[in-house]
Amino acid sequence: MFISTIYDNPYARRPKKKRRRHKKIKEIEARRRMPYHKFLETEYWHSVRIKKITMVGGRCQQCGSNEDIQVHHKTYHNRGDELRHLGDLMVLCSSCHSRIHGRARHEN
Repeated sequence: MFISTIYDNPYARRPKKKRRRHKKIKEIEARRRMPYHKFLETEYWHSVRIKKITMVGGRCQQCGSNEDIQVHHKTYHNRGDELRHLGDLMVLCSSCHSRIHGRARHEN
């Protein structure tokens, strides 16, 4: 007697991949709980940073400089899940980044 499984029937409902989604949610939550300075040291942030800088051509989105490039969070609502929210980030040179945060950059 042949026993049919859901994998034999192309129209059968397949089990959802809940574990993978659950793992991603856990990873995002862990990054959000992390102190910000530690978060900026993660491989995840490094890959997000490189992706955003590459996306905009490696230049400051305010002045066009390509020196001392940094990535700025417009908001922190999506912290830990930036790869899905790259529009929440902005590439800036250190001078423009300081201006946005209201700090004057001291030249030595």
